[in-house]
Amino acid sequence: MKLYLARHGQTEWNRLGYYSGQLDEPMNETGRRQIEALARRWQEDVDQIWSSPLSRAVQTAEILRGDRDASVPLLLEPLLLESDFGSWAGKSWTQIAEEDPVGWAAYCSDWKAGIPGGGESFRQMLARASRLAGRLGQIPAEQRILLTAHEGILKALLLVLLDLPEDAFWRLALRQGAVTTLEGAGEPVYWVLQGLNG
Repeated sequence: MKLYLARHGQTEWNRLGYYSGQLDEPMNETGRRQIEALARRWQEDVDQIWSSPLSRAVQTAEILRGDRDASVPLLLEPLLLESDFGSWAGKSWTQIAEEDPVGWAAYCSDWKAGIPGGGESFRQMLARASRLAGRLGQIPAEQRILLTAHEGILKALLLVLLDLPEDAFWRLALRQGAVTTLEGAGEPVYWVLQGLNG
């Protein structure tokens, strides 16, 4: 099985350094150009596209699907939602530290179990990524799947698929408008990273 992970293009909040989380912030013009450039250079055929339901990921999926094959299904998958930052969404880390210093300090002291803004902890997101990996492992071996989503959940998925430790989350960087490629084989599926940020 081939698996392609595409991070959505830039949003205005990305540009400003705000946490978007699960708020539905669309791509800006720069983000659209990033994905259009990716669509021109990335010409892999896929059998299915799974997208986060948030518009920035759906827009990414639609641009990458283009007019290659309108029959390729585009499925909205809630497990691909970005981490939920709760009341911190739409704010920068400096704003959060000023407005919620106790919550920010608690989160910084235990980022794995801390719940930002009453939303979702890293470990809760990682458990969601594990459920997603389980679903991917049930897909027929000849399938090629494109996932369009967000940096946090895609990095969490990479930790699960590649059996990496939690701290490796900070050693991964997924660029906007880039595709990371994995190949899976066997039962249970054994995943190999073939390309990062292509």
